[in-house]
Amino acid sequence: MKTRLIYGQKVCEYSDEFISENWNKVINGVLVSEWELIDYVPNNEVQVIVPPISKKQRFKLALLKLFGITNDQVLSVIEQIPDNYKKESIKILWIDSDFYERADENLNSLAKGIFKLTDEQIDQIFIIANQ
Repeated sequence: MKTRLIYGQKVCEYSDEFISENWNKVINGVLVSEWELIDYVPNNEVQVIVPPISKKQRFKLALLKLFGITNDQVLSVIEQIPDNYKKESIKILWIDSDFYERADENLNSLAKGIFKLTDEQIDQIFIIANQ
């Protein structure tokens, strides 16, 4: 028995026999051999996997959807950082990055320090941004 995950969230269980018989078939638009499968996990033991990166646009949309924080608000806050080096570093990260990394120190200090988001809320942004 295997548990199928989509973006780190449990969606269904499949028997080993079903997986073997359908390994080279497309189901719901995805080849079964490309499914993210893990050993069977009961419902009460499923852990959500937080994606380590997110595309910039999707991250910003998730930030807006979950917390109502706009791009202009973030840029305004960045401009108020007194340390010029830190301000410019964070501005480059925010504007020029194609992807944001969950472990990025500057991103976390901005989210936690300025916007008072918790680690769980930051995780939720990355989860929603990757759905």
